[in-house]
Amino acid sequence: MEWRKGFSHVRAAIQGPSIIVHFEKKVLLLGTWQQVVLVEFYTRPRQREIILTFIGD
Repeated sequence: MEWRKGFSHVRAAIQGPSIIVHFEKKVLLLGTWQQVVLVEFYTRPRQREIILTFIGD
C-alpha cells in the first residue's frame, strides 16, 4: 500500500495546519452549527502536541 503514504499529506494540506477561533468574555464565538474538532489523517498512531496561542487586549 505504498500509495497511501502521500494520501494523509494531501488531506492534511487541504485541511490546513491551524484555525483561528474568537473568544469574548471566556466564551467561544462560534456559529450555530460550528464546532472545533481535531482530525487525525495518519493511519498509524503518532504522538501529537496541540499549541494554543492567546492574543488579546
